[in-house]
Amino acid sequence: MRNIYYLLCLLLPFTTQAQPGKSSAKAAPAPVSSTQIKGLVRGRAGTTIVLQLNNANDLTVKLTGGDSRFTFPKALPDGSTYRVTVKTQPANEIYAVKTYAGEPHVVSTQSFVIVSGDLKFDLVSRDTMNRTGTFYESWDPVSIKSLEDNARYVVFTSQAKGLCGASGKFRQVYWRDRITGETRMLSRAPNGEEGNGNSFVPVISVGSIYVAFESYASNLVGNDGNGVRDVFLWRKTQTGGEIERVSESALGVEGNSESFEPTISGMGGQVAYSSNASNLLDDGTEVSGVNVYLWDRNGKTTTLLSKDPKTGKGVGGSKPSIDMNGYRVAFWSWAWTLDPNDKNNIWDIFLYERNSSLIGQPLRRITMAWDGSERNQGDESSSRVVTPYISGDGRFISYATTASNVVPDDNNKTQDAFVYDIENNRTTRISVNNNGEEGNGSSPTGQGERIELSYDGSVAAFTTTSSNFGMPPNNIVSYHLPTKKLTPVTNVTGTYVSTPSLSRSGRYVVFGCGQPLDTRFSSSGLFAAFTGIGD
Repeated sequence: MRNIYYLLCLLLPFTTQAQPGKSSAKAAPAPVSSTQIKGLVRGRAGTTIVLQLNNANDLTVKLTGGDSRFTFPKALPDGSTYRVTVKTQPANEIYAVKTYAGEPHVVSTQSFVIVSGDLKFDLVSRDTMNRTGTFYESWDPVSIKSLEDNARYVVFTSQAKGLCGASGKFRQVYWRDRITGETRMLSRAPNGEEGNGNSFVPVISVGSIYVAFESYASNLVGNDGNGVRDVFLWRKTQTGGEIERVSESALGVEGNSESFEPTISGMGGQVAYSSNASNLLDDGTEVSGVNVYLWDRNGKTTTLLSKDPKTGKGVGGSKPSIDMNGYRVAFWSWAWTLDPNDKNNIWDIFLYERNSSLIGQPLRRITMAWDGSERNQGDESSSRVVTPYISGDGRFISYATTASNVVPDDNNKTQDAFVYDIENNRTTRISVNNNGEEGNGSSPTGQGERIELSYDGSVAAFTTTSSNFGMPPNNIVSYHLPTKKLTPVTNVTGTYVSTPSLSRSGRYVVFGCGQPLDTRFSSSGLFAAFTGIGD
């Protein structure tokens, strides 16, 4: 019997005795969940594009109007990586992919992407009937920084004959809706006649309802008898639009000299501008030369910004730039009395701020050397012109200078582009290539050119003569500050480009070019370019 017992032990499977409270079976691994990547495409109706997921899994999407949603059939394990790319698109269009929800490129139930696109170049300087204005007779294109972020509305100046019925005698201001194709001439008299003098530099509010501009025309409002340039505000109405003059005193007295360089807040409630007039204030405040003023549309009040804090006199300033809320205004001045610590005897940029009670604070001088000392003059002449630009959120200010001590290791001895962070008191040079090398030419190209910023200041656009930025000299580049990435916007030779304007996030750049860029038209002119840079 004992031998039989030993034999049975050898034949039976070996097992271990389970311990109390513990399972003897190994737990099965939890199943891995998976998710289908979803998203939507925004672009031109009738366009067909092909998307890919992880360089495979082709998905064709046709835009029928509005947003076209899509879902990739293949599900991917949650936590794995994914990337949606555009495989094919029309030759004259460009599409960019942006993560809308979920961690970028990591699969989860929240993963959702937006693919947005438009024409590479859309000719803006044309009217509703597609009569065009060339680059050499059109100027000052400015894009709206609306939440739509599609550069839908653009304002510009043109002297093209026939544009909206224009005679071609004077420069007129136009407003264009890129979606509907409608173009309006804004610089008209109440009876519909075109302006009888040149109009310039329009700027548009976020809601596209208000446009400020300067004009020599005397028939835009009644009782315009000063014979000089004034600042006006156009307001869109159901029947067309109406114009009021900004550059006058609270009592309605017209300025006794030139007013120009308007800049408008997001909702059109405030307009800052420059003026050589001496009678815009009703309290008898003394002013000398050109000064900066802030006009409030609701109260019809005018405030002097370039004011000596000790004497209360206007001591000079120009080229204002206002933020979206109308709380901050940047401008430049030669006056050394605006800041008691100003000892460099050269121009500086100042920041005017209002608090929540709309009370003005002491001016802040922001153009200092990197170590807090005075900025040097570089090779700038006494007739230097400076154009600061403040971001919509009021945090960043861009400008250009040849000074060599704004940042360390500035050795190129030419004009560079800079962005100043108001909150952190830090200045960044943005005219550098993707290897961090400083530009070997001027940025921007001309003295006094605007370096425009996106709403949050993360994207800047400017012209440059540098040849080490990935394209020939005399083109436009975009610089993404968070990633320190510089991207060419234009790549032309043998012609000119003009100062660019940006949409809210910087995805669109609006500018002029002496060559035809829109393949649908043979005309040079002003263009809106979709880049996707801000995505």
